[in-house]
Amino acid sequence: MTSPKAPWYERLDAWAKSPPKERALTTPMSERHAAPLAWHDRLGDAVGASPTSFEGVHLKGDRISHRSQSQPVAGVTAVVESAGELQRRATLTRTVAGGLVFGPAGAVVGALFKKKVDTRELYLLIDGERFAWAVKLNPKRGAAARRFAAAVNTAARQ
Repeated sequence: MTSPKAPWYERLDAWAKSPPKERALTTPMSERHAAPLAWHDRLGDAVGASPTSFEGVHLKGDRISHRSQSQPVAGVTAVVESAGELQRRATLTRTVAGGLVFGPAGAVVGALFKKKVDTRELYLLIDGERFAWAVKLNPKRGAAARRFAAAVNTAARQ
């Protein structure tokens, strides 16, 4: 074993020559990678895993919970609903700025540069026999929300 003060290349060489069991990291995985939940959710999106928790709604065993409420998952339906749209609109500021800089032709060009307005909304609706929850979601997380809804519906049928 080399000294901790030895140059890095000597320590690397000693590590490479050591048996595989000695090469294993002794620090538990949870301490090496304390990953935030958001990272875990993105990983689940990438590999297509069925999440058991999404935006504050938790599916565990035969129970589903949101905030302080916990209900049996049997008979529950989960649906993802969307509303709104992504629009582009001309703004008076861009039209006037184009007109001031380049005259009438600039006003026309300025009006062509449109501002993006996002009015999309996404909701996870969970409906049971004695309860109903509506959870507002980020519109960009639609695929993950639909996977979670499918996991809830599958669990409700079992």
